[in-house]
Amino acid sequence: MIITIDGPAGVGKTTVGKLTAEKLGMGFLDTGIMYRALTWFLINKNLEDDSIDKIKSHLENLNFDLNITNIDFTTVSINKINVTKLLNSPEVEKYVSKISSFKEVREIMVKKQREIVYDSSSVVVGRDIGTIVLPNARSKFYLTASAEERAKRRFSQNSEKVPYPKVLKELKERDNSDMSRKYSPLKVPQNALIIDTEKKNIHQVSDEIIEKINYESS
Repeated sequence: MIITIDGPAGVGKTTVGKLTAEKLGMGFLDTGIMYRALTWFLINKNLEDDSIDKIKSHLENLNFDLNITNIDFTTVSINKINVTKLLNSPEVEKYVSKISSFKEVREIMVKKQREIVYDSSSVVVGRDIGTIVLPNARSKFYLTASAEERAKRRFSQNSEKVPYPKVLKELKERDNSDMSRKYSPLKVPQNALIIDTEKKNIHQVSDEIIEKINYESS
């Protein structure tokens, strides 16, 4: 069984996805960390400001190593370099949206994401999972909340204490980028259950997902 969870930045996809996978005894894949790992790799190659033509030559030979059965702490290696602790750097945050907007990047990443979860039971989270990556998944969910609420959550979790107005501004910019990109834009997948997380904790959201899955299976 594959469960897809899509939604905008800061809505709690990863936290809810991990909790749900743990409750159901399934694997877990946050596809966002793959885009962050790729962005770190390109920054390390000084390619972050280059055109897709220069980036393409580095895409085909990318090798991702993720253990989707380790729900508590997923280590990520790209071309045998462990980048787990480098994925939330300001540089990665700055460029990940741009890098992930390229059609060629998304096509290759989608292929690799499908390979990772092939023949597995997994909860997979991201921004185009139920629409592009795994459109035939039986159980699809889309989490939503206001930009202000999501920014509050990001602000409370930010150890560097970036001012709230800046967090909100950057989150809205990311929303606009994700929803308006030409290839694989963020949108509600067909047949997905939309869950407003604004006034719910992670356990309530996870339980709502599991309740829907159990209903579909009965």
